Amino acid sequence: MKQVFLPVIFFCLLSGCGKHNDKPGDPGNRPDPIPPPDVRIRSINNDTYSYDSLGRLSQALYSNSIVVRTDYAYTNTAVIATDFDGNGNVHPGGAVATIGPNGLATEQKYKFDPGMPALVLSFTYNAKRQLVEELESNEGTAPDLRTVYYYSQYDLDSLKVYYVPDNTLIASDRFEYYTDKYNTLGRESNGISFLGVWSAHLVKKDVQVNGGATPVTTVTEYTYEFDAQNRAVKSHKIVNGTTYPEVNYTYY
Repeated sequence: MKQVFLPVIFFCLLSGCGKHNDKPGDPGNRPDPIPPPDVRIRSINNDTYSYDSLGRLSQALYSNSIVVRTDYAYTNTAVIATDFDGNGNVHPGGAVATIGPNGLATEQKYKFDPGMPALVLSFTYNAKRQLVEELESNEGTAPDLRTVYYYSQYDLDSLKVYYVPDNTLIASDRFEYYTDKYNTLGRESNGISFLGVWSAHLVKKDVQVNGGATPVTTVTEYTYEFDAQNRAVKSHKIVNGTTYPEVNYTYY
């Protein structure tokens, strides 16, 4: 299945240097973020998205993929994503999210191959409905990866990925944001609210360090173009000095 926005893309801020907060959980008594615009993403490049009457993602159409369509169905306890190929046949795979009483997913299973165990992600949130911990495993086995998410105000500040059996740190990210630009590219704008609250502002920079004997640092920088309603309609990405193709967005 082709996921639209999954963890994670994302910090000195435009208005000055921000203190990094290596403490997962409640962002504290900070001012509320700027009010979110009532938007839904219509397209990302040539992929298009549809929503139900409640603003939830109902269908995704992909322009360049073996899976050409994903349909989303909702119940009180689950979100079911079903993939289809170009002939309209159900494609092996898809995903199912188990929804708790607070409307947030406690677990999500991805089936990539009928002959292989499903990938299982388990989620924990804070009181602000932000994701603070994710455990990854193959179905029927103990978790082998643990990701911890840290917040500063209403933005994801950083994350750390651990190999669970011996708690070895294997990767980390730190993020910077454009604090005067609301994030119109987050999960909420794509009708995906069951995976928690996304960062309130557009990401400016992501510094990723992959561990090992010789750690590798990857620096990704983002810039954007906006429409008259201050919605991001183009994003530009530079990774370690290399420019990548722009990404275009339209909205309903």
